Amino acid sequence: MTDTTRVEPVRRRGGFGFALALIGIGLAALLANLGYFSFSWTAILALWPLLLIIAGIDLVLAHRAPMAALAIDVVVIAAGLVILATRPFGGGIPSAFPFVNFGGNDCPSGTSQASVSVPKTASTPITLHITGGAATYTVTGGATDLIDATSDDPNLYVRTSGSDIRLTQCDNNGRFGGQRNIRVQVADDVPVSLDLTGGAGTFTLDLLTTKLTELRSTNGAATMEIDLPKPTGDVPVRLTGGASTINIVLGGAEASVDVTGGLTNLNAPGGAGGGTIAGRQHWESTGYSGAHDRYTITVTGGASTITVR
Repeated sequence: MTDTTRVEPVRRRGGFGFALALIGIGLAALLANLGYFSFSWTAILALWPLLLIIAGIDLVLAHRAPMAALAIDVVVIAAGLVILATRPFGGGIPSAFPFVNFGGNDCPSGTSQASVSVPKTASTPITLHITGGAATYTVTGGATDLIDATSDDPNLYVRTSGSDIRLTQCDNNGRFGGQRNIRVQVADDVPVSLDLTGGAGTFTLDLLTTKLTELRSTNGAATMEIDLPKPTGDVPVRLTGGASTINIVLGGAEASVDVTGGLTNLNAPGGAGGGTIAGRQHWESTGYSGAHDRYTITVTGGASTITVR
């Protein structure tokens, strides 16, 4: 009688990296939907080299030391989430290919400068878009031209189309690491709609002398100081971002403030406001409903503290 022994094939354990990456992306999307922070899907695409790192880790370690591979995968994915939270729109994340602009902040080769301006030919209303990565931004009035802008590095690019002006901080010409200091001045006698998109950083908007018609800001984790001018008509202010500290100075103007998002705290005149988790807070000045000249402010973000005075 022949004794036959059946040999079961050895099943090797695969890596965890790609499963964890999917979990990480899903978690980021969930937190964004709940308002804890915001990001663009182009920023996720710009992080594709992390998938190569995860694949390499799994190939080398998944069969020999699966727990070590798991730990390293977790660290890599956590680093990707940190980058996504602090640079949610691709700012400072280099493009993988020179002809593909994942972050929206690359500029035509040889066109960026440390100082740019747009000459003033009329006093008609303009829309100014300022786009960049992690930086310290200062926006004020007092420009001798339509706009004047300076940076620590030759990384500014400006283009115009009629009344539309787009000022971009180009990542491909900046120093490696660290934040840049960017200063923008706007002409005082020109009505301006301001649209600011950036990564993590500090934003000082001293707009007291400007003719502001609208303010929109979308940022990562940020500290914002906003001094608003006297409004003309109902001026909308829309602020969207991640974990932020926002101080808004109304200068006595009538205003309403709506805050929604994750863990938020609103400090308003007269002790109004309070804290909420994934809820909504509202405050308005006593004369807001009957005022013709006023601010209507909406804030959407993650863990944020908003102070209005």
